[in-house]
Amino acid sequence: MSTTPMLDKGERGAMADTSTSKPLLLLDIDGVLNAFPDDAGLRYTRHTIDGYRIHLHHEVRDMVSALAEAFEIVWFTLWNHRASPGIGPHVGLAHAEHLTTSWERGWEAAAVAGYGDEAISRLMYAKTPLLPQLMADGRPWVWIDDAHGRADADYLVAAGLDPRTFRLVGTDPEVGLMWDDVETALSFAHSLVGGVSGGGTSSFVGADADGLHFPGSVVGRVDAVSDEPTDSGDRGASE
Repeated sequence: MSTTPMLDKGERGAMADTSTSKPLLLLDIDGVLNAFPDDAGLRYTRHTIDGYRIHLHHEVRDMVSALAEAFEIVWFTLWNHRASPGIGPHVGLAHAEHLTTSWERGWEAAAVAGYGDEAISRLMYAKTPLLPQLMADGRPWVWIDDAHGRADADYLVAAGLDPRTFRLVGTDPEVGLMWDDVETALSFAHSLVGGVSGGGTSSFVGADADGLHFPGSVVGRVDAVSDEPTDSGDRGASE
């Protein structure tokens, strides 16, 4: 068993350029860009993408554009390589790179780090346990998601990541990404001095998703799209 999650070629590329002045932004889809409103009303446009019903806020492209001014955006979603061709054209991220994630991969990384089943289940474990290696170079970053919380921030600090160099921004999945969330992320980016934030702010900002996580416990796509080619050479099969 490997002691660290393997990095894909695209992940090495996304993490390698530490000379840029922009911090990274790790962006989720379901519950962030794709909202789950009780009443879509006039604020959301409806789409069917990759077989899923998608609700996009009518200002989401502007919000993503504002984030792109301050960040290098990479996908961090169970959509994996399907994010750019599926959601990307609708939000201005048709060519963004992605970090591969899956429930199995995250669980293994947390277990290798010494966490028991109950502790792992309280993490957004498809993603959080992968970050200590992915973000080990010290480059500042923000992660916008609807299913992480303080337990995830605590895990990352315990794993050795400097809490001054990252923020977890939590969204409400019923409304998705809002301008307040954008402003929270931008405030962190603007506070960076010499690659380290001014400090004094919690590493997690938002409604704390402090429940048990397991495949099926979050809205939207719960099975990671595999980045492994099938026998036919296609790249669309779910794990």
